[in-house]
Amino acid sequence: MTGCQLQRVPGEFVVERLPDGSTVVFESATKTVHSLNPLAALVFEACREKISVTRLIEAIGSPVSEEPILAAIRELESAGLVERSGAEGTSRRGVLRAVGIAAGAAVPMVLSLTASEQRAYAAIARSGPQPTITAVESTICDGQDTLDIVGVNTHFAQGSSIVTFDQAGVTAGTVTVTDPTHLSVQVLSSIFFAGSVGVTVTTGSEIVVGPSLVQIQLC
Repeated sequence: MTGCQLQRVPGEFVVERLPDGSTVVFESATKTVHSLNPLAALVFEACREKISVTRLIEAIGSPVSEEPILAAIRELESAGLVERSGAEGTSRRGVLRAVGIAAGAAVPMVLSLTASEQRAYAAIARSGPQPTITAVESTICDGQDTLDIVGVNTHFAQGSSIVTFDQAGVTAGTVTVTDPTHLSVQVLSSIFFAGSVGVTVTTGSEIVVGPSLVQIQLC
């Protein structure tokens, strides 16, 4: 029976659920950001444990047919987030219809951007003055602390701005946006690390990178 399960252990993902039902998944190892629409987000959550499509439809609890579910699984699989199980049990018609739905959608269910693509997309997608990060709190202690980030021409938004770091084991906790150019973020570290760390703030299509702006000390 066709189903799905996570491709890797949940600890390799930083998952941020947004108010509109969509989800952003950040892969710390590859620095890839995956944007999941509400249906793909529900499927991703359900696939944390191995599950059949039949049970997945029941878990979502809304009137949805098998084909959109299959399409979401295929896009999540292409992004490397889940793997299908029992694919040989899917009818050829079902697979083709799922592919058609995914290909014909005005917006993909899953949009993935690597670190280099994020920088390139940010360079061509925005209009007007270039948003930048001008300052962060200069030094934080390894383990847990709060970091203040100041931007110029940015559009930080509560519940929409995602903060990530380019050092494995250093992750963002609660993000609090004061206004479009100021936010604070709880910094969590699962490793003993001292040195410079880059920070990225993603707000919709706006991606602002601050390379090596955060200094972490062992204290």
